[in-house]
Amino acid sequence: MSPDFLHFYCVFRRFPLFSGVFRHFPAFPDISRGRFPRFPGNEFSLDKPPALPYNQIRDMKNHPTGFSFKEGDTLKKNLIKLITVLAVLALLLSACAQKPDDPKPADTAQPAATDVPADATEAPEATPTEEPTDTPEPTDTPAPTAAAIEPGTNVALTAELEVSSSTGPGHVQWGWSYEYINDGVKFDTSIPNLGWTTAVGLYPEPEDAEVEEWVLFELETYTNVNKMVVFPTIDGSCFPVDFHVEVSLNGKDFTTVASVEGNESAVKRSSKAITMEFDPCLVKYVKFVITRMYDVPSGADGLLCQLCEIEVYSC
Repeated sequence: MSPDFLHFYCVFRRFPLFSGVFRHFPAFPDISRGRFPRFPGNEFSLDKPPALPYNQIRDMKNHPTGFSFKEGDTLKKNLIKLITVLAVLALLLSACAQKPDDPKPADTAQPAATDVPADATEAPEATPTEEPTDTPEPTDTPAPTAAAIEPGTNVALTAELEVSSSTGPGHVQWGWSYEYINDGVKFDTSIPNLGWTTAVGLYPEPEDAEVEEWVLFELETYTNVNKMVVFPTIDGSCFPVDFHVEVSLNGKDFTTVASVEGNESAVKRSSKAITMEFDPCLVKYVKFVITRMYDVPSGADGLLCQLCEIEVYSC
């Protein structure tokens, strides 16, 4: 053990913290009680390190106190370990003391609850207002234009046909059918094709003559027309007395363009065609309207209106 270590030992053993540690080393029984051993020829004190040369201290291993270099080296190592541990602990305590406390989050102020009166009603939710849309301006419907039809064409031949009344299929064998009114056949005695007749038995008395019966033509297309020709049957019987012509573009609003009153074809038994001309007009529908029939009953069939053919001409 070196003299420097002995001096270090003598200094640190004064502190109470280390005196308890040195008490457990039997090689220094006097030191643990505050007394340093005396060696022959040298005087040691607590304030003065030994002045012995290193070789003399080395030879003290056989001294009666039991001191040896091996035990001194072990003590030195233990002291170094102890000092190292204490230094580490001191550093840790210093670091903990300097670490600032974590700031506590400030309490967030909560809004105070407002008491709602019991009779309070919830406000109705606002209904989203739809944005107004621009209304398209109405466009004028283009006026119908007349088809390119050659003037003087009988457009009734291809028209759709409708009548107010007619006989049933049982009278076809005798030559009566509403379909014969615009088939283009006139006065052909070789076939049973007399024309169209109103329903039999509807008007038994002469007082029933003032009634309305009609024949309606729906043309294939809009056409300019200016004439209608009506043909009696082959013997001229049951031809109407009063009648007129109506025209329309839409089939609802009709306008009278020609009329005849007091016709005597039935009285004279004449089969001469009756021609009714009028100002040219653009039409889609043409209607032949009977307002007074011949007032002589045809036996049990009563009052009748019978026609052979109707023609409508373009212009």
